[in-house]
Amino acid sequence: MPPIGDSAQRRLFLMRHAHPAATPAVGWADTDRPLTPHGRSQARELGAVLIAAGVELVLCSPALRTRETAEYLGVGAPIRYVAGLYNCEASRIAFELARLPEYLRSVLVVGHSPAIPDLARDLADHGSNPEAVRLLGRRCPPATLCDLEFSGLWSDLHAARLRTVHLPRQALE
Repeated sequence: MPPIGDSAQRRLFLMRHAHPAATPAVGWADTDRPLTPHGRSQARELGAVLIAAGVELVLCSPALRTRETAEYLGVGAPIRYVAGLYNCEASRIAFELARLPEYLRSVLVVGHSPAIPDLARDLADHGSNPEAVRLLGRRCPPATLCDLEFSGLWSDLHAARLRTVHLPRQALE
């Protein structure tokens, strides 16, 4: 394990869940919406990006669509379901990240809008890719993946370089 206070490079991936089904009949909760076949395809496509990055842990909202997204990504990393990530604000995601063990170098959060894009925008520093910032400022459809990089501790994460924003090839808002 690296020493406390290390300045190692870390990667943070923030992903809005892939394309979900519409809310079904009366009596179904929003948390029960599954992915559509298109959403499953989106997740599998993005999984290749995340596998190449060596994601070590996935933090995931307990909603069905986020759980399915995390599973269809197929990154092979442990998935930790965090109740507080459903329908939360960006600050709640930041709180969960600050609690991560410092030996982790690459983490993915699968959640919802507006918290996912809000946190990516909040963290994006002056060294961020201008095109990625522009893309994120316009929209965040299902299956949007933000790739951020920073040096230091998870508990000190206040700014990061937004490297890229992967938008789905065919967004079905």
